[in-house]
Amino acid sequence: MKMKHKKAQMKLSFGMIFSIILIIFFLAFAFWGIKNLLETKEEVQIKQFADKLNDHVDEIWRSTSGYREYSYSLPDKVNKICFFNDDSKDNLKVIQKKDNRDVVIGRYKIKHINIEKTTGSGNEKCIENKDKEINLILKKQQALVIINEKKI
Repeated sequence: MKMKHKKAQMKLSFGMIFSIILIIFFLAFAFWGIKNLLETKEEVQIKQFADKLNDHVDEIWRSTSGYREYSYSLPDKVNKICFFNDDSKDNLKVIQKKDNRDVVIGRYKIKHINIEKTTGSGNEKCIENKDKEINLILKKQQALVIINEKKI
């Protein structure tokens, strides 16, 4: 009779261990899924920022004259955005600080901007992401739009 009792205990132990392994597997999978979902959300938020900026610039460009201030939300991982002037088709970079260096996590083309006046004397003008928000002034001047940072 003692043998049967030990067998039952062994089966219970195996079932319990198997259940614990399954729970750990499901929890790990859930955390992985949530992490990927949050990363996708941040990527979408960055893309929406570029699309909104492009739409707002286009709106100002189509008007006879214009001056507007806009606030854009960006995720924490975005350190700054930079308007730049080089030979590539893009003129906006989204930058993340990673391991004490800047890493470009997105490049976009903003149409109808005067990149020379936007960047000023240099080839690049960067605007910091402060409290998950970037404030910009869009102003039409001589058929193109100039983008400046709104100082708060």
